[in-house]
Amino acid sequence: MNKRGAIVGVLAAVVIIGAAVAWFFYTFERVSEEVRLPPRGEAAINPLYALRGALRAQGQAADTQRWFRPDAWKPGVDDTLLITGQAAPFTAADVDRLLAWVRGGGHLVLRTAALAESPALAEALELTVEGEEAGCFVVDAPASAKPKADAPPRNVFDIGPDRVQLCGPTVHGAGAIVAGPAPDGGHRFARVAIGAGVVSLLPSLEFLHNRQLERPAARALAYQVLAPGLGRGHMLLVYGDDMPSLWRLMLRYGWPILLPLALALAAWLVFRGQRFGTLRPVPAAPRRALLEHVQAAGEFAWRRGRMVALHTALRARFERRLARRDPLLAALSGEARLLALAERCALPVSRVRQALLPTELHRPDVFLQSISTLAQMRLRI
Repeated sequence: MNKRGAIVGVLAAVVIIGAAVAWFFYTFERVSEEVRLPPRGEAAINPLYALRGALRAQGQAADTQRWFRPDAWKPGVDDTLLITGQAAPFTAADVDRLLAWVRGGGHLVLRTAALAESPALAEALELTVEGEEAGCFVVDAPASAKPKADAPPRNVFDIGPDRVQLCGPTVHGAGAIVAGPAPDGGHRFARVAIGAGVVSLLPSLEFLHNRQLERPAARALAYQVLAPGLGRGHMLLVYGDDMPSLWRLMLRYGWPILLPLALALAAWLVFRGQRFGTLRPVPAAPRRALLEHVQAAGEFAWRRGRMVALHTALRARFERRLARRDPLLAALSGEARLLALAERCALPVSRVRQALLPTELHRPDVFLQSISTLAQMRLRI
């Protein structure tokens, strides 16, 4: 190709590339897209992380913890205690302390199941729990907070973005403040006034979790539940069994690191481990017995100091084989014989000399090297 043709080809390539780039920028438009990332850090294990942040943003003192330990708990007069997880059964002493605190102005929020698990608490509140899924309690979001478009339900408790449905057992008792009455009696959202404080009971508190608080109805219900303690004292939010175990967290979030490490460990074990089985087939029982007998005889001779006799026997066997295979080489003597054998067997002359004219056979390393060299020379003749 001449110089003119090369210039034309380069110009054509530049025009084609420029046209493609211009078409791309003319046709495609850069847009931004919001992608919801999975929660990280404390938000991944604490379902009340968003509720605590919202309360603190409103100036309300609030803290979260996994377990509720009555012995280490030091409440204030106007504090609020909320336990969303599976509360441990309260003893009679724990119940007396809790109710004494509530009478002084505290606010206790529990799941209805806590009454069934702690009979002492149910008896002190004069309440009973009946039914399982007989009905539901529905909360509507305020009209001003309702979203413009409906979103699909996220779990069994949701029936739309502007409504929250709580299904579960009902609470019965003369002291229950009416809130969400059931058709067959009882209440699914009940409050019991004790002295200056209040005990709130709901069948489920999942609407207080991080993702659920994005829904207007969940926020409205959360305000109703926490209203007695807002602006008063300190709020302690306990999420209990809702926190996954350490092993579950490691398997869920740490598998990209754990899996390569496990494969690397397995590869290292295979590389460093001894081989399994033998390279040669296992001899038959009679043959194996003979080999064991020969090995035992050799070990006995070694312990008795008969190293020279063992070496002489193996050398004699080598000499007979050499005389049959190469009589001319066997007829040589002196240094010429050693050089010829070293060349024939592809071994250093020093090793051949040590095998045929050994010294210090009482040393284990010298004896082993001499015997090993004689065996190699016999196989290579």
